[in-house]
Parts: sequence; structure tokens; C-alpha cells
Amino acid sequence: MRSTRRTVTLNYEQHLRTQNCCYQRHGRFKRAIQPLELSNFFGALYSESLPTQYNVGFTLNDPNTNVATDCDVVWANGEAGTLLFNCSNPAYQVNFPDGIYDIEDFVLRVSRADGTEAGQNTVSGDD
Repeated sequence: MRSTRRTVTLNYEQHLRTQNCCYQRHGRFKRAIQPLELSNFFGALYSESLPTQYNVGFTLNDPNTNVATDCDVVWANGEAGTLLFNCSNPAYQVNFPDGIYDIEDFVLRVSRADGTEAGQNTVSGDD
């Protein structure tokens, strides 16, 4: 099993329909939401004893709040996809909506703990 490190950009699910940095709402301008940036990404098999466990980690940078935090999660087969894991900064959380059954192909979801923003992307070892 290989471990990979790379940079991933994760877009929020709440998309804004604009190509500009700003949009107008009720006569006021508001900055468009920028995508989260994940760097130093790695995924590895943590333990082969049952239940199989996987380790996923990365540095999350939120350009909207100028916050950087590390996220390091150990997920075991059979855990609910709704289970949330806090990053080092508990304002950000990680989960795996479909679980992890292949460390080289899974869906990663990152959200703010207050529920204001969330985004997800498929992570593939082929990238």
C-alpha cells in the first residue's frame, strides 16, 4: 500500500454564480467565497487488523478566514459516514460520506463546524 502527498483544492458546495471576486446583493458588494486549499495531503493504511483502519491527513488553508489548520484522521471500516472528526482547529471538521474501503479512492468532505460552509471531492491515487 502506498502513501501519497499532494495538494488538493476543495470547492464549497455552496457555489456562487460569478466569475468576479465580488457580487452585488441588495446594493452592497460582498466577496465571493474562495475554495479551501488542502496541502501536504497523505493517505495510508493504518492497520490491517479488523476493522481495517486508514490514516488521512492534510493541512487545510481557508483563504476566506486566513486560517490554516492540520487535519489528521484515523477512520475504521464500519464507522458511519456521518461521523465528524475535528481538525486541530475545531472550527473545521472532516468526514468520509461513503466511508473508506480503498485508500486510493474515497470521498473526502470538509466543513466548518458551525455549518456555514462545506465541500467534498473524490480523492484518487491516480491523480
